[in-house]
Amino acid sequence: MRGVLTFATVLTLSCLNFKVSNAQNLSKLSGIIVTENQLPVEYVYILAENDSILKETLTDSNGKFELLVKNGNYKLKGVYFSKILFEKELNITSTLN
Repeated sequence: MRGVLTFATVLTLSCLNFKVSNAQNLSKLSGIIVTENQLPVEYVYILAENDSILKETLTDSNGKFELLVKNGNYKLKGVYFSKILFEKELNITSTLN
């Protein structure tokens, strides 16, 4: 019998003010990918993309990921061994002081 691995996605959108060397403000996009049984999933490929920007990372051993992005509209996607786990449209418009 083959088992089916299903996923629940827990996403947290945190907008924080960052100063980087070129004086741009960035927002931190972070989240946790877990199974339906709330077990973390490592090595999920996370992409945030829009017309001109592609940011990418992998989840760590705790299922956590973190990306720094400029304000704007993004498509957030999670891919695990060529299977798309989720796609979500995001509009990041503000930062916290």
